[in-house]
Amino acid sequence: MKFIETKLEGAYLIEPERFEDERGFFARIFCREEFEKRDLNPNVAQCNISFNKKKGTLRGMHYQIKPHEEAKLVRCTQGAIYDVIIDLRQDSPTYCQWISVELTADKYKMLYIPKGFAHGFLTLEDNTEVFYQMSEFCYPESARGLRWNDPVFGIEWPMNKLIISDKDKSYKDFSAITAIGNKNSVGTNMDHTPLFNALSTLGKDEKWRTKIIDLCRDIEQELDLPIDHSVREEVTGPIIDALHKDVGTIKKVLKSGIVFEFKYRSKIARDFVMSQEVKPDHVWEPQTTKLLLYLATNAKHVVIGGAYFGDQAIMVAKKLVQSGGICHAFEPNKEQFAMLQRNAINNRLSNIVFNCIGLWENDKTTLRLTDESDDSTASSDVVVQKSSQLDDSTFPSISLNTYGTQHNIDRIDLIMLDIEGGELPALKGAHKYLSNPSDSAPNIIFEIHRSYTDWSNGLENTDIVKFLLSFGYHVFAIRDFHSNFPTSDQPIELIPPERTYLEGPPHGFNMLAVKNLEIIENDFFRICYDVSPKLLLHKDPSLHYPNYGTSNKKR
Repeated sequence: MKFIETKLEGAYLIEPERFEDERGFFARIFCREEFEKRDLNPNVAQCNISFNKKKGTLRGMHYQIKPHEEAKLVRCTQGAIYDVIIDLRQDSPTYCQWISVELTADKYKMLYIPKGFAHGFLTLEDNTEVFYQMSEFCYPESARGLRWNDPVFGIEWPMNKLIISDKDKSYKDFSAITAIGNKNSVGTNMDHTPLFNALSTLGKDEKWRTKIIDLCRDIEQELDLPIDHSVREEVTGPIIDALHKDVGTIKKVLKSGIVFEFKYRSKIARDFVMSQEVKPDHVWEPQTTKLLLYLATNAKHVVIGGAYFGDQAIMVAKKLVQSGGICHAFEPNKEQFAMLQRNAINNRLSNIVFNCIGLWENDKTTLRLTDESDDSTASSDVVVQKSSQLDDSTFPSISLNTYGTQHNIDRIDLIMLDIEGGELPALKGAHKYLSNPSDSAPNIIFEIHRSYTDWSNGLENTDIVKFLLSFGYHVFAIRDFHSNFPTSDQPIELIPPERTYLEGPPHGFNMLAVKNLEIIENDFFRICYDVSPKLLLHKDPSLHYPNYGTSNKKR
């Protein structure tokens, strides 16, 4: 059995390992010893089956409170489901965050859900059956639920036409204090909906919204919290989220004069709104953005997979104007694709080729967006081309080899991939370009995340790094803030894979692959060892602070 950590600590996607022959296959789907070895709850108090006649049936979000909290092991035994869990453990670093996975009968994958989580699912096919193993008996007096569309969580469901029971529709707005806590605790009967709604009302007025944002910026500069606690995540972030609940399109201008319009739908949007500088020099990930612009100098063809609303594609395209280059942007999310086009028009850019499709290793695979915490972390899952599985969330794919042939591109200078687990298939589909000699092979920036990549044997032994090494690439982790944070003229810090610190909850970061090491042999770069690629000012400075230091208060 293969246990894959998700970004919610303690929750695992489990894949049975098949032993196949001409008769079929044999696989374990449960093993007490394997569960206990990982400190997972192996108890089975009861097993349940949920049968659902119609596609679009939504059940959830359900949980039991103490003393009857329950762990669950969920498997789809017929059809397919979009399975969602929410972390309601108040002492968890991922409190109130959610993830989704697609479970299908033909893949046999299972989701292990720890105690303290709410769970729900949406059927993707007719006649779908779900099998549960529960660690606790059902106690109706302890049963609780969260509404499927509660704005506190903002779960992105892949369908709009839903079949939901009256009971599941009736759950009240979530109160952060009452989630899992002891009902006798101080304040557990407080309803925070009026406060949330009050901030939302203030947010509709730009004048008051601006004043509150400025106040939150001051709080972040002056409020000290203990190490491992973030002012942004625990104090100002929830305020800003509530403030923008009913705000439509937001406009913000960079120092360079580039104009961005965007929806408040992600952490990228929140941190861009909260930039320390009124007119920052980037949208998201300052060091990666700086590196992209550096590598785009004199480039003719740049590919960006996962272009989103253009947070980096627009800046790259603006840079390419100087060399007469073209930015080939791929973004399958239709709403973000439209915003990308709008931002290109706003900045009078005519050198972007827009592609509302996905990048993959072939041209015959249909993909589906599977949203997790926000639009910016929507991943792509392969779907079988059955009419019952094709809907508004599915989209076609293309390989870069085929795309380049169609557009008469002999050489790609730079590839940027941020497609939530689809990076390796996309690179496999570009092998023609990766095979070029060092003076004509593309430089590559790509995201890697523990939720999609097993790095338990070291970053250098991951499939994607070994794949690039086989083409003669040198690969490094990029140290960066996953936020909007001023780094001005500071060097870009790179870490060799075998010397990269990877401990901590499941996380992701960007990596750089180059064939020509001369590109990074200058003062623009600095090689570091035994530190984390995640720059976090509320964590251990020896691991998470940039080596060039910072004068900014921790957030």
